[in-house]
Amino acid sequence: MSRARATKRATLLTTKLGPSRPRPLPRPGPGGSPARLSPVSIIILLAVSSLVTGM
Repeated sequence: MSRARATKRATLLTTKLGPSRPRPLPRPGPGGSPARLSPVSIIILLAVSSLVTGM
């Protein structure tokens, strides 16, 4: 019961704070930032490396 109440409070807080403070999306440049990897690319790299080491 307390967990449901906590999630309800969290959703209420997020909906209340959402419209007033929109989160700015990071805009990558034309080349993108080479130092920062997206989570998807990290997962792909891990999968490829595990396949290579497995063979």
